[in-house]
Amino acid sequence: MSICPSCGAQNADRASFCVKCGTTLVAAPPPGSWQQPSGDLSSTPGGGAGWPTPSGGLNDPAGGFGTRGPAQAGPLSPQGYGYGQPPSPTGPGGMRLAEWGDRALAALIDGGLVFAGIIVLYIVIGIIGIGGSAALGSISEDLGGLAASGSCCIFFILPPVAALLVNLYNKVYLISQRGFSIGQGVMGLKVVMGDGGPVQLGTSVLRFAVQLGLGIIPFVGWILVLLNLLWPLWDPQKQTLHDKAVGTFVVKRS
Repeated sequence: MSICPSCGAQNADRASFCVKCGTTLVAAPPPGSWQQPSGDLSSTPGGGAGWPTPSGGLNDPAGGFGTRGPAQAGPLSPQGYGYGQPPSPTGPGGMRLAEWGDRALAALIDGGLVFAGIIVLYIVIGIIGIGGSAALGSISEDLGGLAASGSCCIFFILPPVAALLVNLYNKVYLISQRGFSIGQGVMGLKVVMGDGGPVQLGTSVLRFAVQLGLGIIPFVGWILVLLNLLWPLWDPQKQTLHDKAVGTFVVKRS
């Protein structure tokens, strides 16, 4: 006997529609229509018998979703998800290359030292020139004028020469002896060769000569100096033009 869920009327077994209201009836399955599954459900890896396991799953080291194996590591990440960060550029011997900002600050420090030395030298020359002119002028007017002219020439010639000497000591001698200038030492940088070894004195001289020579080329010197300064921003090895000319690299000291 089948009871209509809508009106409650009694209907014959396996009736498709209610005899009173016409509601569709869901016939019960005949006896024996449901069969007990055969076989061991755990015998098939990843699920019950007769259910295939799809391949290519993320959690199955054998390629299926049915087991809970460890996640497979991606090609870029040791954490196993394949979203690793690209490695930072490294220089000779695996040392970390210096960033452009650190190099620029080191250059400013070195330039500031030279500028401060020139200012002090100007002051000393001015004091000596004024005092010498006054002393000689008291003896002879011609001697006083000659001393003033000589002081004027020294005033314009000596500071650039002194700046060159300071740079030779700071950027040539110190780099060949300990690997870094004063400014580079403050910023924790070091100049090395392509094999990670120290820079020899001859290479250091040539490196500085290229850097100096770029600035004295007529008409385009200032462009080359600016280009040389900015070159590490897009260079894969973060080298300047004078670094490339002699094969040197600027790295972070450990």
